[in-house]
Amino acid sequence: MGANELEDVEGIVAALPFDDAEENSSLLVISKMGGYGRVSPSARFLLRWVKAGRTFEELTQELRVRQGRQVPPEKLRVAFERLIDDLERLDRRAGVEGLPLSYWFRIQLIPKEVVTVVAGFCSALFRPAFVLSFILAMTLIMVYAVGNGFSLSFDSTAFWPAYALFTISLMLHEFGHASACARFGAAPSSIGFVMYLMFPSFYSDVTAAWRLKRGQRVVVDLGGNYFQYIAGLLYVAAFLATGEGAFRLAFVMIIYASAFSLNPIFKFDGYWILADSLGVANLSQQPSRILHRILAVMKGQPRNPLPWSHGVVVSLVVYSLATTGVWTLLVVRLLLWLWSTTLGYPSVILATLEAVSSPGDEPYWSTLQQLVTSTAILVAAYVVAFRLLGAVIGRLKSRHVLAPR
Repeated sequence: MGANELEDVEGIVAALPFDDAEENSSLLVISKMGGYGRVSPSARFLLRWVKAGRTFEELTQELRVRQGRQVPPEKLRVAFERLIDDLERLDRRAGVEGLPLSYWFRIQLIPKEVVTVVAGFCSALFRPAFVLSFILAMTLIMVYAVGNGFSLSFDSTAFWPAYALFTISLMLHEFGHASACARFGAAPSSIGFVMYLMFPSFYSDVTAAWRLKRGQRVVVDLGGNYFQYIAGLLYVAAFLATGEGAFRLAFVMIIYASAFSLNPIFKFDGYWILADSLGVANLSQQPSRILHRILAVMKGQPRNPLPWSHGVVVSLVVYSLATTGVWTLLVVRLLLWLWSTTLGYPSVILATLEAVSSPGDEPYWSTLQQLVTSTAILVAAYVVAFRLLGAVIGRLKSRHVLAPR
């Protein structure tokens, strides 16, 4: 079974083996515009039978004989139509218009051609000898620095020069992802700026990493922090040589930013590291899958066994509990804040109108400024809430489409 199963699907140009932790092999499908999707064994089975001219009634009978499953023909028809729709829309989801609601305001800063050249040159930094040398140098310099009073405390005295150095490290972070892609033969793409929920960030389009093996994808995920720590090592060395506080503070910023990016709840590096380490595609959708599984068991409904090993399933249960708790807390707190702030907004308007219309020499600019500020904050909060809810809902969408990386 292979690409010939998908030759009649509009827009699909290639189908390759996909490396994940599922017990049966999946296919990685690629669209003309570079969109990526995953076709599971059950989806391949459905495609093959429908393509062979079998009816959904015959397929229902076949599933009953082979697997002892009773799946109504109409349910199979809906699943098939949804699968075809997902595959034919991969091109749209490969572009900016296909970004989930959690991502917005994306701007390209460095074109693909430049990134490819730089990443190809820097890919040598992923050779084992250089990685080991970096780890040794980082260890020795940090031991020496701590022994000479180096601390990770946050001192805002040299904030702006430090932030400029930190911004440089963020750009190097993205080149780290791109260079790791180039190291393993996956073509990197552009680098730019994006808003993720309320967080401004740079991005590196390394969606081609889906072509790689799981271990190689983990290296791509770690590549950003690796390059950023190379910059951090240079900053620490510069601080020890010059005593300039901006270098130390820039390194402190790198430490905190790295710790945040490695959390697996939001779609930063930690999310992809966990997903690729476990070998679970579309990790963010698994909490709903686990929940449906638990509810089905509680109701005594027959369900297919989950396609992973016991260890992966346990990890997904833990992840599902953690991510559900965090997202629920974020949504509830934001909605409560919006409710109280919205209720108080009319009083701000009335106070402004009263200040403007009242006679006297009292200046009303401060009240007017408060109204403008409150309005801007409230509008921004509603935008974030909309994006946040969209991100949560987006986790429930099709498992066949692989998210841009």
